[in-house]
Amino acid sequence: MLEEATLEAGALSECQRRLPRQLSRVLPLFYRQEPRAHARVVRAGLLGDLERKPCEPIARENGLHRKPIQFFVGAGKWDAATLMHGLRTAVVAKRGAPQGLWIFAGTPFPKQGNAACGVKRPWCGRLGKIEHCPAAVFLA
Repeated sequence: MLEEATLEAGALSECQRRLPRQLSRVLPLFYRQEPRAHARVVRAGLLGDLERKPCEPIARENGLHRKPIQFFVGAGKWDAATLMHGLRTAVVAKRGAPQGLWIFAGTPFPKQGNAACGVKRPWCGRLGKIEHCPAAVFLA
């Protein structure tokens, strides 16, 4: 399956071309100018050539203090409901059909012990670390 998951250079170029438009949809959802600036910095840092991409190297590369960037990533306030509504609207417009839309999502979830089928140690975003988690595929 991994062998079939290839990304051509043209597809990557198309993604880069569309990023500014995507960011322009998100920036108005931040209530103040400072978080908008931090969003630009974090996006550039995550897509840049840094070896490590936590907040401190991103802030340092941009001549900023670490704490405002960490606060923005961890606790910054923005209008998530409006973003999700816009995202759902865009997905339905581009991929939707009169019959509906199938969504498949693979996700690990925390589990105690290691005696269950499918348990391995993948990254578990809910716990923020690598841990014993059954990996499941959900359909909506």
